Amino acid sequence: MAEQLPPSTDGISRRTIVTGAAWALPVVAVGASTPFATASTEETLRFVADNRRSAGQENPVQLQGYAPLVGGVRPESVDLSYTDGLTGPATASVDSDGNFTVLVSYQEPAAGAQFTGTVTATLPGGASATATIDVSGPSAEPAATTE
Repeated sequence: MAEQLPPSTDGISRRTIVTGAAWALPVVAVGASTPFATASTEETLRFVADNRRSAGQENPVQLQGYAPLVGGVRPESVDLSYTDGLTGPATASVDSDGNFTVLVSYQEPAAGAQFTGTVTATLPGGASATATIDVSGPSAEPAATTE
């Protein structure tokens, strides 16, 4: 059986505080888009399909990607570009296995507003892949409840 807590003496319940805190956090979702050729056996530049989805104030967001061999050689880096509202490095180093990681910062939207931005990674020679970042600002604070 759950433990019963005594009523608050200051007029604010813990449930009211927790509810208010939950409404104050932005929500971040990350999606990846890869070229149609991904369905074939040919390797392509891509952001990892299961990029982490974050809730709370995780800013910057970490994106991971994969860069294939270009003409039999692994590229040393990928070029990165961002839509307005997102910032990050101009390039990301590619490791010997083809993996790269980039930290993307975003401008937190106002309460109740939403923002969508994209990050594009480009290889020498022009192949590119895009990741979408959706950010929802904190919800408008609900009316106070009493117990």
